[in-house]
Amino acid sequence: MGVSVARSSGGQIGRERCAAASRARGETTAGTLGFFDIGVFVEGFAPFPRLALKSLAPRLHEFNLKTWERFQKTREGLHPRILPIRRDRDAPKDSTTALFSLPVGDGSCLQLRYALDDPEQLSEFDLVGMRDRPLDFAAHRDDTFRVIVCTHGKVDRCCAVDGNAVYRHLARSGDVEVWHGAHFGGCRFAANVWCLPSGNCYGHVSVRNVDALIDAERSGQVYQHGFRGRIGQNGVEAAAEAFARQHYDQWVARELFVECSLDGPGSCSVAAHHADGTVGKHRLEFEPDPASYYLTCRAVEPSSPMRTRFQAA
Repeated sequence: MGVSVARSSGGQIGRERCAAASRARGETTAGTLGFFDIGVFVEGFAPFPRLALKSLAPRLHEFNLKTWERFQKTREGLHPRILPIRRDRDAPKDSTTALFSLPVGDGSCLQLRYALDDPEQLSEFDLVGMRDRPLDFAAHRDDTFRVIVCTHGKVDRCCAVDGNAVYRHLARSGDVEVWHGAHFGGCRFAANVWCLPSGNCYGHVSVRNVDALIDAERSGQVYQHGFRGRIGQNGVEAAAEAFARQHYDQWVARELFVECSLDGPGSCSVAAHHADGTVGKHRLEFEPDPASYYLTCRAVEPSSPMRTRFQAA
């Protein structure tokens, strides 16, 4: 059983940070995001609370974002990801920004922006309608490029260490609108970033590669490293897209579209549709890693991540 350890300066054996260990063993990020059919990013002014994620604005403490998310998940099979975001403390606070990321069916997402006078106005939004008829809401379309970096260290210290390093790098550049984000999930892939309007999520981002990531996103490409998934994709679809793009060395977002169909436990068929009409046939197989690792800094026992193989059909 493989377990990542590191020796501290005092000579004692201790565990390596989970994100550093994940990078060191070459763990893939492909398909690790999870499935969300709509993304909602809501500005809060206070530091992120540990659990309830209340206090979206100092004047309103009763509106609980997690409670609203649980309610939305009961409605017509909706699977939203509702994430608090915030700017630095010196940012203007005359309104609350709400950003929506809606899949539009061609591997891309539509970004909407609303300025709210009161965070409780969120309860008036029709998320089912946004999911089913995204173009009906295009009057609020906003194509501004934004980066949301998970810096929520109260869940895992890697997000604070690696996430804040990436956030500060982008904030100093002044070249991109950057936000702090609360817990994304997948802390061992820190730093985790979400890009809008594409809806793409990446892991293992660092100050060494984030500028190249932003250049790729702004030019309509999927960045070559660290792709975790996109709003509207499940994990299998995201993994298939990541491996297909790597296989064909095709990173232009609209030049490759991937479809998957499950063949049974642990495998699926993949059809890679190219812009010229050709279709590549592949298989994607996944199974637990035979080795075990501490997958978060707070893990009390090791467990096994999934391994994925991509091959010709």
